[in-house]
Amino acid sequence: MNKKNYYKYKSNTDLSIYDHLIIGSGIGGLTVATWLAKSGYKVAVLEQHYVPGGFMHTFKRKKGFKWDVGVHYIGGMGWKGRLRKIFDYLANDKLEWDYMGDIYDIANIGGDIYNFKAGKENFIKQMSLYFPKEKKVINKYLKLINQSNKRTNLFFIEKLFKPILSKTIGWIIRKRFNKFS
Repeated sequence: MNKKNYYKYKSNTDLSIYDHLIIGSGIGGLTVATWLAKSGYKVAVLEQHYVPGGFMHTFKRKKGFKWDVGVHYIGGMGWKGRLRKIFDYLANDKLEWDYMGDIYDIANIGGDIYNFKAGKENFIKQMSLYFPKEKKVINKYLKLINQSNKRTNLFFIEKLFKPILSKTIGWIIRKRFNKFS
């Protein structure tokens, strides 16, 4: 963060020079602030913590333990991913993404370990090894995830509609999303 653009807020601070005030410097607040600033608006981000980032923080405690308090991986960051294009735009192509490896998550349920492998085919193959009689259910699960993701995108886009559009066609989008929520 550029120190000259960092100010400690005081109750008498004149904020009238800004077009928009963003409360909170989490990923949502910073994304909106960056998008607005790239569109030519003067933006102030107000954060009560001494470090911006919200749930994107990590912190350390005694004995070198490190906690990741929020998002620790984001899907859709492949070269052709939609989210990747948005983040690349917002960060002027300066973000570097780390590959999480073939196993991106591990579940320990009652001492049984389940590895979640990256890639749809790898995921299906691994889950089918754990649950050989459930391949049909695993495929149905992935189909539901894909349907849910499509509805989710429309659900959030609908929030941008003008009130008249929200009332006339927005309810259809919300109804289709509610099935999955």
